[in-house]
Amino acid sequence: MSTTSINQKLSGAPVDDAEARQATNRIDQFFKARVRLGQLRMLVAIADLGQLRKVAEYLHVTPPAVSKQLAEMEEALKQKILKREGNRIGLTDAGELLARHARLVLVQLERTRQELGELCTGAAGHVSLGAAPTVAPFLLPALLAYLRERTPATAVTLHEGLLVQQHPMLENGTLDIVVARETGYKLPAAFSSESVLSDPLAVVCGARDPLVSKRRLEWHDLSGRPWLLPFKNTATRSELDRLLDAHKLTLPQGCVESISLSVNVSLLQASRFVALMPLAYVQRYLGRDLVHVLPLSTGGIQSSIKVIWRKDNSNPVVSMLLEAILKKAILV
Repeated sequence: MSTTSINQKLSGAPVDDAEARQATNRIDQFFKARVRLGQLRMLVAIADLGQLRKVAEYLHVTPPAVSKQLAEMEEALKQKILKREGNRIGLTDAGELLARHARLVLVQLERTRQELGELCTGAAGHVSLGAAPTVAPFLLPALLAYLRERTPATAVTLHEGLLVQQHPMLENGTLDIVVARETGYKLPAAFSSESVLSDPLAVVCGARDPLVSKRRLEWHDLSGRPWLLPFKNTATRSELDRLLDAHKLTLPQGCVESISLSVNVSLLQASRFVALMPLAYVQRYLGRDLVHVLPLSTGGIQSSIKVIWRKDNSNPVVSMLLEAILKKAILV
């Protein structure tokens, strides 16, 4: 369908049936006989890199070769795929649609390559697990231990990051399962999620901090204390800001943004910072000579931990792992 026909369809104007049939035939012919894997890689590279020279270097071809492939696709589809924006190149609506689905095809192709290699070498599948930084240190090892006990030959990939980073990885199949704190983030209809554990975020300081020996500690005793903060524009930071505001506290100068629990433990010992940390991590993995939990209520912010997965994931290892998680055989 030509650009004019697309505009007509979007505006509600009638579209010529003969032209629509011709467009459909061109598209069918292209996908049945002419589409090539290199074209898919090229579309994804254009979306990611935005410069013809960089795309050519990435694909190990010349810029004219990239231009030729694009011209062939545009001629076959009778659709503009590329648009120029100064020194950069971009994709038209049709190009973006093609690139989005090309990315999914390439991810699935890579998964197929991995699984075929595992089959040939005697491995028993592959699973990719993701978790939030405040969940990963004590939950990813539990999931891995469960897998090692039951399917020791399974290849595993672990990824630690914020949900906003892991969401697209879950969507395109790079990750199979994500364990995260409840953030109020609205998930697409293709996803399933279920709360599986409660783990409060606690206010902590270094074990030798004068706050440890203070009797009847109150929130106002933290006035002027620098914090180890979650990143701006994250759900945890918003919750902390509301909590501090409720207790009429403001952030002083000298605060540090860090979501690395191991780094934060060291900083708490070296200086008089305070921070939010998952209570399970403190109780199970840190000795009393490292971090002290302050007797201050956080109101249960982000206590709920949930598991998230794609409904259409057919990986048998994922199914086994989800069944164990949801039946509380793990994470207890």
